[in-house]
Amino acid sequence: PGATGYMPSANKGIAADLEGRFDISLKPGTYEVRFSYAGYNPTILTVSLEEGESKALDIALSNITLQQVEIKAYISDYTSGTAMGRTRLDMETIKLLPAFLGEVDLLKTIQLLPGVQAAGEGSSGFYVRGGGPDQNLILFDDAVVYNASHLLGFFSVFNSDAIEGVELYKGGMPAEYGERLASVINISQRKGSTEKFQGRGGLGVISSRLTLEGPLIKNKASFIFSGRRTYIDALITPFVSEESDFGGSQYFFYDLNGRLDWDLGKGSSVYLSGYFGDDAFDFNSPQTEFKTNVTWGNRIVSAGHV
Repeated sequence: PGATGYMPSANKGIAADLEGRFDISLKPGTYEVRFSYAGYNPTILTVSLEEGESKALDIALSNITLQQVEIKAYISDYTSGTAMGRTRLDMETIKLLPAFLGEVDLLKTIQLLPGVQAAGEGSSGFYVRGGGPDQNLILFDDAVVYNASHLLGFFSVFNSDAIEGVELYKGGMPAEYGERLASVINISQRKGSTEKFQGRGGLGVISSRLTLEGPLIKNKASFIFSGRRTYIDALITPFVSEESDFGGSQYFFYDLNGRLDWDLGKGSSVYLSGYFGDDAFDFNSPQTEFKTNVTWGNRIVSAGHV
């Protein structure tokens, strides 16, 4: 049913009825008829008719046989799993955003994502879907970070040169990330180059940083070490008189990152990761002869199998 025939020389066409039959009247002559139907190979017949002659044709169309077809599809990271409310960012994307005082800040970038609200202007604290800043679980190479900021929240402790990327779970956190109600931030440190020794660094408005990486065993084991230190103390000292209430006071912070990776073969590897960072505040008041030294920071060491 629905198969069609077309005769170019007569400029006529026919279509089969519901039973697959057709009927047409033509003048005497020779006609080329092309029969076709979707999904079948067309058949071409030559029919000759004389005066008063009637012909019955039995036409069978053969199925079209396709060659093997290979279909490939690629899905993005956002649809590759069933995790709800998960966002992944790499450092190449994060570095495209404006930097605060020349410092690329991971936590301030997270504050720009939907469902995340900054705790205050310039602060690295944030609220996720109504949860408080203390309800966010922050992990660095799977180790918990309890103090994620420097300078009372204006800078995060994460050196951008040592970070590979970050995963943010705003809801439906996997069971392995327990202990918090609002969100999970899983930050991964970069692996060192297994090909050659190299370094990078930078000078900022208030801090400088240096990163060194390279192979311990070529194509087998690698290392990366990165350091950052501010010189806020050196910048402020010329503007504060030693005879003032804050004479001799100073403040600075630093970060040290390191990671060792060893390839076990067959897509498996082990790593040892560490972070050491401090905020150091010295207060010295010549007027009252009161002095104090306060230091706070993080000591993080983790090891794992990938």
